[in-house]
Amino acid sequence: MKSPYEILGIPQNADEAALRDAYRRLARACEGDARRMRELDDAYDAIILSRGKTGYREQGNAQTEFGDIRRQLHAGRFDDALTLLDGMPPQLRTAEWYYLKGCAQRGRGWLEEAESNFAQASQMAPENGEYRAAWDQMREDRGGANRGRSESDDVCCKICAGLTFLNCLCECCR
Repeated sequence: MKSPYEILGIPQNADEAALRDAYRRLARACEGDARRMRELDDAYDAIILSRGKTGYREQGNAQTEFGDIRRQLHAGRFDDALTLLDGMPPQLRTAEWYYLKGCAQRGRGWLEEAESNFAQASQMAPENGEYRAAWDQMREDRGGANRGRSESDDVCCKICAGLTFLNCLCECCR
């Protein structure tokens, strides 16, 4: 049986950055292979635990990890962000994890899943305005904003939409 270090292809004296980099590189390479991903997750967790650390929740490490994921999202690399997020052990998934997962899913067009993760993040950290705003926007985008509106409001919206369409049409025909 291979050691966790052999699985990740790093020496036993590798620092945290080398460990993270090896894990990410291999996780991207095995996307879609659930058995291999599980093997990588187990190896990473075993190394972190053997060093007496708490993995992603280590002081400062979660911020770095989530910062990396946010950079992936801002670059439009939604699949890479999802790979990093899915590689985090379930017991360490915080409200920010659910928020970032929702952002990546929204970027991929998976709106129902994104709304569910934004809701989870908002419920776990109700004081966080960023999570709440994302959930509210998602519900609005998915039609939740129309609930509670009167019929006259709907007519006004249709008129506005029609005028906007005509304006666009006129500009295209010039």
